[in-house]
Amino acid sequence: MVFKSKIDTWVLVLTFGITAMAVLPLCFISFSWWDVLLPFIVLLFLVDMFCNTKYAIKDDKLLIQCGHFMKECYPILSIKKIEDSNSWESAPALSVSRIRITFVDGKSILVSPKNKKGFVDAIAKVNNSVELVVGLA
Repeated sequence: MVFKSKIDTWVLVLTFGITAMAVLPLCFISFSWWDVLLPFIVLLFLVDMFCNTKYAIKDDKLLIQCGHFMKECYPILSIKKIEDSNSWESAPALSVSRIRITFVDGKSILVSPKNKKGFVDAIAKVNNSVELVVGLA
């Protein structure tokens, strides 16, 4: 089962707006393909990240992908707690409406699936001992 990341409009506008503000002056001052090359490469990475951030549940594994360059795999049976979060910490999440997944070793990761309830239910089917905190049960 695959869950796409929720994308906040303001995150999308801010990310691509900053990139555009960096490139547009170069186009009008002294246009050179070399001046546009680096921002274009950055833009490709951003588009990849926005199009390919997803969370998959396959058997007893949680697979998290952010673009084609960040892929992580976590055992669902090692998940201790799932709770709502609005943290601004860096994470493979394109929205600040997030879920914090805490593992038995104390480590945690933030994700932002569009369908939070479906995502949590899918994890709970595999690991029914997960502690669900406020608003997710």
